[in-house]
Amino acid sequence: MWDGKLYVDGNENTTPYYTQASDVFMQATIHWNPLSPSKPWENVDSNTFDEDRYAIIASDGIQRVSSSPTNFAWINAGSATTPPTMPALSARLAANGCAQIPAYLFWKLTITFARPDKTAADISTYPASGVTQLPGGATWYPYFGTDIRGGEALLQSFTSSGPFYSLTHKVHIRGLNPDDAAAVTYINAHNTDSDNFSHWYAWGIARHETKTWMPVEVPPNPEYTTFPNDIFLTDPQVGAAYNQFIPYRFFNRLPNQNPDEDGYPGSPKHRHDPPHVGYGMMQITIDPATAEEVWNWQANVNRAIVILKGKRDVAQAFEDAVYRTFRPDYGSGYRDAPQNNFGFCSMDAATVQGYNGFAGREYLVDPNGAIQPYKSCWILQANTTTPPYVMWGDWIFVDNSQNYVRRIARMLGLI
Repeated sequence: MWDGKLYVDGNENTTPYYTQASDVFMQATIHWNPLSPSKPWENVDSNTFDEDRYAIIASDGIQRVSSSPTNFAWINAGSATTPPTMPALSARLAANGCAQIPAYLFWKLTITFARPDKTAADISTYPASGVTQLPGGATWYPYFGTDIRGGEALLQSFTSSGPFYSLTHKVHIRGLNPDDAAAVTYINAHNTDSDNFSHWYAWGIARHETKTWMPVEVPPNPEYTTFPNDIFLTDPQVGAAYNQFIPYRFFNRLPNQNPDEDGYPGSPKHRHDPPHVGYGMMQITIDPATAEEVWNWQANVNRAIVILKGKRDVAQAFEDAVYRTFRPDYGSGYRDAPQNNFGFCSMDAATVQGYNGFAGREYLVDPNGAIQPYKSCWILQANTTTPPYVMWGDWIFVDNSQNYVRRIARMLGLI
């Protein structure tokens, strides 16, 4: 809402100036050159035009859009085979009565999203540099290219020559989730990494990381949890399992929340685990998610597969080092890793746990013959202090603090 004050050359005028405009979810910036006419552009309710008043009319092709919760602009989720798309935003300057629209206008859109995991907000501008010039009465259609971005969007219109007038209209861009079937189909179709290894369990990770429901069990299973700030549901038919964003259906469940705040329905689903913050369907955490991965669920999934490849590389290095340290020709009692761990083979179990954090560590022989620490979900009943390195027991699975392998196994129906 406009504060009712007039600003001259960027400074608050000492004389308050009030209009009859009603409270609206809209912001305007007024620049009044001392040499300009006495009737500058002023903030008005976009539904009520008085004489000599102007307003930016913004639309998504279906309805007017603003920062009002009932008028958000929404990112379309796409499908298993089509990518998400930005809302079809358009903007034009409207005038009423005797007001004259300038012959030409400049337009610019700035989308800002503040994140607790970054010192600076994600800021995207359209066009990327400069402005778009159009005839004063024309409708502007911002071009996003392949970008998917959300947050606070400021549509700015200003004159191309003096006197300089500008008007800014705020729109909230939020996101819609894919349906569960589309999410699973996409994940399964894109779960193969650059080494041609299939991370077939990735859909179970997504299901666990961002579900909004808790399955009903008697007695309740404490390992089924969701984020503390979520709305807990006990009916799996109501809750969804794959969420990039806080679900839209919760819109009427948060009547007291400020729509300007992150965490409102349609905002990216995230969990703050200092110093890291996980974002999106796959909760991308370490090495912060890019702006695209925060707002595009398919990009979020694709990044997760890259991360899983890195975890599998760590798991493979561990097993290679075990073989190198206790290889059979030493006669040291080498044993292969167990191949049924809550339904996972040894490599899969370690890769899954690594996505949440490895719990096991052993000092083993590296390719140069030196002793180095290696991570996995295993510890060994072995002597690795001095050669000859003797494995006198077996591989022992070690849960991390989240019991992550078991949780994913349950999501996949393996246990």
